[in-house]
Amino acid sequence: MIPGIVRSRARILVVTDPSDQVVHREHQDTFIKDLEQAGGHIDQFYVRARDEKHHGVSAYAIFVTAGCMRGESYRQIARNLDEQVAEKIKARRKAKAQEKADEPGEAAR
Repeated sequence: MIPGIVRSRARILVVTDPSDQVVHREHQDTFIKDLEQAGGHIDQFYVRARDEKHHGVSAYAIFVTAGCMRGESYRQIARNLDEQVAEKIKARRKAKAQEKADEPGEAAR
């Protein structure tokens, strides 16, 4: 399989949550190491999935793939991914703060 991937010269992108409990990081790292030893190259992006098993990286993978399709470099994709994650975190914090502000106070209970 790996020689075929290397011959294809396809750009390979891997999105990894190091805490993934379904496809453990060591399996991903082994694939990457084997592919690179065979002469291939992989761009790997580390993220933190929000699901219990840390496997749900599809939204990140779609984002990374879109950057690839636009011809962006690894650095551009990584920078944009970092910005997207920061925006999501900011939006989540704002929503939590709004929920807390909307809660009735002790006097209303």
